[in-house]
Amino acid sequence: MSAKQEPPKKGKSLAKLEPVDLRAYWEIEDRDFTPWLAQEENLNELARAIGLDSLELVGIEQAVGDFRADIVASDADDNVVVIENQLEQTDHEHLGKLITYASARKVTIVVWISRDLGNEHRQALDWLNHMVRGEVGFFGLEIELWKIGDSDAAPKFNVVVQPTDFEFPTTRISSRSPLVEAFWQEFPEFCRQSGSSLKLAHKVDFWGILFQLPTTGFRIRLRYRKGRFRCELRMRGTVGKQAFPQLEVQRKQIEAEISEPLTWKPPAPSGKGARVGTSRPGMIEEKEKWPEVFAWLKAQAEAFFKAFEPRVKAMKLEAGEDEDEEEP
Repeated sequence: MSAKQEPPKKGKSLAKLEPVDLRAYWEIEDRDFTPWLAQEENLNELARAIGLDSLELVGIEQAVGDFRADIVASDADDNVVVIENQLEQTDHEHLGKLITYASARKVTIVVWISRDLGNEHRQALDWLNHMVRGEVGFFGLEIELWKIGDSDAAPKFNVVVQPTDFEFPTTRISSRSPLVEAFWQEFPEFCRQSGSSLKLAHKVDFWGILFQLPTTGFRIRLRYRKGRFRCELRMRGTVGKQAFPQLEVQRKQIEAEISEPLTWKPPAPSGKGARVGTSRPGMIEEKEKWPEVFAWLKAQAEAFFKAFEPRVKAMKLEAGEDEDEEEP
């Protein structure tokens, strides 16, 4: 007779995951969900879902083409990431917005987040990834909320569509390369020969060219970094903190004058980092394209001076103890 078998020991009880209605937590998309996603920890959670280390917020409701994107962010290599949100099933209107974002030459990654990514829109994103392979990456994600018992709800990003064989652009050449130095040495000569209102007797270094506006604390910098050529208005310290909101309320008019979509980065609590800028992709080792890039940089710098210099001069700003060090 075989020995009597003991019944299996009762294990520890396990709680059950329960889904949470998105609208129970984010009642209104633009008022509740977008500001939540724009927080650093939540952007980084999204970044990890699509294969990035981190994302830094550029702005909410940023102009991209004829639309305003819910969120514009950038990754560690300064790739521009546009995020469009829907707490409902995806629709054709938002698909059209995504295509508009992708047509903007500065956008590298487009992310569509929704409660339910419809089959036709999954197919559309797959098709777009195939057609623009290697240039822009389209990601489609569905977001869920889950809780255990009376716990707080926890978000979960599910990647439904992603580009195949997509490599996030990174720097192929150091910003301190002799080739970069040669580029910035040749740019002033291009301006002289083509005729320019820029005053070229300003600081030139590996990072680019720096133009000081008449008002202390304001500079226009042309630079090359991580596969992008940039033109930026930089604002430092106390005056930057005061000036940025005064300029941002004129954003629509300023962008119309410059004829380029701009990214607006507010100052950090320390006062550093406030800037308004635009950029275009390009690799500096492609010397045959230098004249084209020179022409773009020249046009942007002239437009920035024309748009920003009189506005800054007209401001009443209280000076403070600002640091002189220029952020690279």
